[in-house]
Amino acid sequence: MALETNTPQIGIAIERRRQAWPGLRVLTQLERRRKFAFWAGFVPIVILLICAVVPQLIAPYDPFAQNVNAIYKTPSFHHIFGTDNVGSDVFSKVVYGARVTVKIGVASALLGTVLALVIGIISGFAGGWLDTVVQRLVDAFMAFPGLILLLLIVAEFGQGQWSLIGAIALFLGIPPSRVIRSAVLSIREEAYVTAAKSIGASDAEILVRHVLPNVMPIAIVLVTVAVGNAILVEASLDFLGLGLPPPNASWGYSIGAIGRVAVLNAPWIGIFPGLALSATVFAFNVFGDGLRDVLDPRMNGSDGAVIRPGTAG
Repeated sequence: MALETNTPQIGIAIERRRQAWPGLRVLTQLERRRKFAFWAGFVPIVILLICAVVPQLIAPYDPFAQNVNAIYKTPSFHHIFGTDNVGSDVFSKVVYGARVTVKIGVASALLGTVLALVIGIISGFAGGWLDTVVQRLVDAFMAFPGLILLLLIVAEFGQGQWSLIGAIALFLGIPPSRVIRSAVLSIREEAYVTAAKSIGASDAEILVRHVLPNVMPIAIVLVTVAVGNAILVEASLDFLGLGLPPPNASWGYSIGAIGRVAVLNAPWIGIFPGLALSATVFAFNVFGDGLRDVLDPRMNGSDGAVIRPGTAG
């Protein structure tokens, strides 16, 4: 009887907790309204993060251990993804490759989104000649072949982890700045921004209190999409031999340096890392689309396209 009496109270407590945590509230709305985006996007991302944080608990072997007696073994009970040209377990390499993928993908996506925010907010809020100059520079950057730019940066600064993160962030951060700029151009014409200016609010106060909270939902979506793109770019550089130097368990390196050699005799060496890469990029893109539908008022049926003062978060 006591349990039945407390059940509604427990439900009310859980609902209050959801209201207290904006991130949990967004995930709850995503699960309710876009179940496909939640299960096909969020759940695989959680699995990827687990593999990246504690790969030693999942991988059955050392990914760099060599066994001359187990070269090119087909997938079996002992090696579910088979082995490669030095007898290393492919499944263990795929699991440990998640750590490289998450580290570079997430770091470069976050850095690139911060760059997009800075460029977009400055260009859109300042306007005038500064906006014109910044946008012409963005045009020049977008006209330059992206792959050549990546190759130049890697050749100049080396194949280190931070040079890769910086190159990918620059490659992915500047084009989305136009999305931020477009939102800022709309926000700065809102009545509450005009009212804030009329009572003497400085530009810094307007940016912090009104502009930034309104563009953050867009930035969150840009991050989720940018992570998938960053992972794909990093794998492409590894495939060309321009990513992190060996030994590493990168999926792109497994597909390229090893997979091309054994594409006919042992295709599983490149197939399984390729499937992991495709599933990860797909998950981040689907999850980003779902977040956009939840966070964008124009997609979820709200009246306005921006967040009013005092309602952000």
